[in-house]
Amino acid sequence: MTKHTQRDDYDNYVFELTDWLASKQLTRDNCDWPELWGGIAAYQTNRVGVSTASYLEGFADALALANRRGDQARVNRYERVVRRAVRFVMQLQFRNDEAYFVRSRQDAIGGIRTSPSLNLLRIDHVQHALIALMKTREVLYGRKG
Repeated sequence: MTKHTQRDDYDNYVFELTDWLASKQLTRDNCDWPELWGGIAAYQTNRVGVSTASYLEGFADALALANRRGDQARVNRYERVVRRAVRFVMQLQFRNDEAYFVRSRQDAIGGIRTSPSLNLLRIDHVQHALIALMKTREVLYGRKG
């Protein structure tokens, strides 16, 4: 909506929410477990999962907004948040070498698990991750192809 309405109050609301949510991101400064870095612990300390993909969709949009507004401080901050979140989401992806216990590997490989410790696959998790990664690619590298 901010792109179409060009209302400052909408832009400011996006930034307020994004800044709050970004403060919930796990990093080396607030988490001892590197495999969790980049995840968003919005509801409980150190509890992260595939919801980070949904948040990443919003972070990518907020980064695009900061770029449009010329807010370089937010661009720099949101870009770090986005890159960390992408790292975390990519770690949730099922890979062949770690799916030895899965009955039907062909159905699981590439899917996005619920969390680092819960191997549940749901189509909506995969969808949010794909959309988030596509938005991230566009905002970081521009539209290709």
